[in-house]
Amino acid sequence: MTVNPYSPPSVATEISGSPSDPTRSLARASTLYRWIGWIGIAYFCVAYPIGLWSEMHDPLFGLGVTFGMSLMTALFVCLFASMIRVAPRLQSDLATVYSRARWTGLLVGAFGFPFLTIPAFYAVRLVGRARSKKGAGGELSVATEAAS
Repeated sequence: MTVNPYSPPSVATEISGSPSDPTRSLARASTLYRWIGWIGIAYFCVAYPIGLWSEMHDPLFGLGVTFGMSLMTALFVCLFASMIRVAPRLQSDLATVYSRARWTGLLVGAFGFPFLTIPAFYAVRLVGRARSKKGAGGELSVATEAAS
């Protein structure tokens, strides 16, 4: 027996097409957080050796400048790694990671100017929208259920 690939599925699946669906917002935010984190780490993996080489070959070598650049690079890499660590937990444990997700997104948006600013602020907006749609216990609020 052959199966017609153009026939509709035998089991009805509910696909939420609403852009205000909290699970959809969290999925988008999680993807954005993950990508922004990896892009930031890749940038510093390329930029740090170039900057370090430039500082070491400067006629006026300053240990303080080199140490400061190394420290700031380490802090930025930790910030971007925090975004990667928060990303998978957004969908499962939003109540506990909301504050960290919000702050890491805002800091990356502020320091990642101009390339990462818009995606980071958009991801923070998606997380805030999903939190406002969900109740304190992670369940949909009464107003959202009544509207469905």
